Amino acid sequence: MRRIYFYKKTEISVVILETFVTVIILSVFLWKKFDYHWAINFVAVPVITGLFIFLFLKWRLSRYIMTLFFSVLYGLSGYYIGRFLQSDGVSVGIVFAYAAYFASLCLHEMEYRELKN
Repeated sequence: MRRIYFYKKTEISVVILETFVTVIILSVFLWKKFDYHWAINFVAVPVITGLFIFLFLKWRLSRYIMTLFFSVLYGLSGYYIGRFLQSDGVSVGIVFAYAAYFASLCLHEMEYRELKN
């Protein structure tokens, strides 16, 4: 008789990844700006990442706020990449900003649908 094994699908969530990257960038910025000891990052990064993920999974309003926050960050980064590629105009920057913003919104919508199921 054959046995059937069930394995839980493991993957890194989009929200976990972008929260972790944002917290690392924020902690490096604060370390450079306010000149606190770099070892605080070893404690601050996991704690703040865990707090963001707890808030994301607990309350629906925090999901929408984080979605808008990360989508605006993606839009700004797309704008600056477009400005880097075409320094004499803003049209490529605006196109990249809208593309990154709406791609982030679609990515988060897929994440919410996965959480509901």
